[in-house]
Amino acid sequence: VRPAMLYAGTSGAGVFTSRDGGATWRRSSRGLPPDTLVLRLELAPSRPSTLYLQAYSPGRIFVSSDRGASWAPLPGPPGGVVDLDVHPTSPQIVYVATHEGAFRWDGAEWSRLSGEGEPRQPRQLAIAPSSPNVLYAESGGAVFRSTDGGSTWTQVWRGGEHFDVFEVDRRDASMLYASTRSELRRSIDGGAHWTLLGRGWEWGRHVETLVVDGRVLAAGTAWTGVWVSGDGGATWRRTAGLPREPVLDVELAAGGTLFAGLRHRGVVRIAAGRVVERNRGLIA
Repeated sequence: VRPAMLYAGTSGAGVFTSRDGGATWRRSSRGLPPDTLVLRLELAPSRPSTLYLQAYSPGRIFVSSDRGASWAPLPGPPGGVVDLDVHPTSPQIVYVATHEGAFRWDGAEWSRLSGEGEPRQPRQLAIAPSSPNVLYAESGGAVFRSTDGGSTWTQVWRGGEHFDVFEVDRRDASMLYASTRSELRRSIDGGAHWTLLGRGWEWGRHVETLVVDGRVLAAGTAWTGVWVSGDGGATWRRTAGLPREPVLDVELAAGGTLFAGLRHRGVVRIAAGRVVERNRGLIA
């Protein structure tokens, strides 16, 4: 997401783009199969014209190099893809978690991250934006860390709980955030130890999506809307005016503006305490 350019993946109509901050939308699905259900849509941080899409069909990944105008399939890695992350400084490199392990796409072929201590069947992958050789993976209720781009791994924590959301701070490669069904946690030592966050939360908040920008965090939940913290997660406030339905994605834009993707109501813009639907031309 950029201040004016937005992308939305849908549950059966492919991808839509907006060039006016969500006021209007146009379908941008050339090259995608009909009725594509988008599970994940990732912008390459170092090249905003490049996007990667994870489709519902097992192992199907598509790439666009023209801001979503057209799409081309990548050869699928072994096993069904369950998570995808784009390298922060090399737009041609993509990391994926699959049922058969972690893999890296270098722009030409897939290679398995099968070094010493590799996580088996990882459910989550995360790259440290400030230090791209630092990778984290969650597998079997344990957290693994690599400092050499996935060549070798070390298990740093085993708590026995699966994480639903797994994010690394943009500035600090040792600070991670993760959520379970009912808790949000933070680690400041590379995943070795975790503390609970959440003063001000409602019980049963189940985090679906989390965005981290320094001390500002925004979390989309299953049934209690969007929550925002300005102090690194110590305290939270709920955004008023949202319907009680799952929030599937949250993005931060300039000036504290939030965009949220809802399961049934499409895209909403949240700014200065106001919630405005931004769905003209959008088919969810």
